Amino acid sequence: MNKILPRQIKILIVDDTPENIRVAGKILEDDGYDIYITDSGLDAERLAKEVVFDLILLDIMMPRQDGFATCTHLRAYPEYDSVPIIFLSARIDIDSIIKGFDLGAVDYIRKPFNPQELRSRVRTHAELRLYQKELETKNTELENALRTIEEIARTDELTGLLNRRELTRLFEYESSRSRISGHEFALIMLDIDLFKVVNDTYGHITGDKVLKRISSQLVSAAREHDYISRWGGDEFMILLPEVSTQEAHVITERIRSTIENIDYTDIGCSQHVTVTCGAGFHEPLMSIQLLTDRVDKAMLRGKAESRNCVIFYTPETSFKHVRHQESDS
Repeated sequence: MNKILPRQIKILIVDDTPENIRVAGKILEDDGYDIYITDSGLDAERLAKEVVFDLILLDIMMPRQDGFATCTHLRAYPEYDSVPIIFLSARIDIDSIIKGFDLGAVDYIRKPFNPQELRSRVRTHAELRLYQKELETKNTELENALRTIEEIARTDELTGLLNRRELTRLFEYESSRSRISGHEFALIMLDIDLFKVVNDTYGHITGDKVLKRISSQLVSAAREHDYISRWGGDEFMILLPEVSTQEAHVITERIRSTIENIDYTDIGCSQHVTVTCGAGFHEPLMSIQLLTDRVDKAMLRGKAESRNCVIFYTPETSFKHVRHQESDS
């Protein structure tokens, strides 16, 4: 905790008696606090919308709107949910004290002011407010750090896509959901054709740029709720939740075609880059290992036959060509 600097603390004094404002304002201003004053609860609310105060000294007995009503209104503002409010009063009876605390006051100061008491109570609550603000800041920083750690744990560092661990978790989630809803989902494995040629010809830095370009295009070609991951190296895996056979064929072909038409000349690569896709559908109680084995086999069949094609694994015939294009890539 840093030492309190009074100039960091904005204090609003609300009192309809000019002498009370003059005395309290002079005492606290001499101590270095940033002082604002007003003589009505309505003006206090207006000021509170313009300036976020760290402490409010609020007279109870005021015309038009008393301190209790003003306190209630201020507490309704989100930014004043925890700002300390100290009531000022010449007569402090037990009922008023209880009512004030119920409304959210943190303390009372009796008028006329005793300078030492005023300084002591204000300093105590100003310090507590500073502690609170620092704690809120540290909590926010901690929450942001945790979100960053969670993001790192679930995404691929190079491409920003989901990593293998996260896609595996999502597979289990969709598998459970499928058992309940009966909806099908599909898995697509994409492997870049002859990616070693890109790395050997243009270098690994350019190769990484190609991977990132492909990743961004995968996001554009897939549906918004599809899960896209970098499975490893130059392999990608896409999970398509709640998809029909026809939709899966259309989406997979769209992805293949999109990758085929990417231009990389602006990043120093004139290689024509294509992908071979193996795809398959989840079946009840099927493990991710079994489904990935199937789509991997389908993808390897496509590699062996022509590259730059889509092949679906089907239990009846083992493989089904959705598109087949002869390619030298």
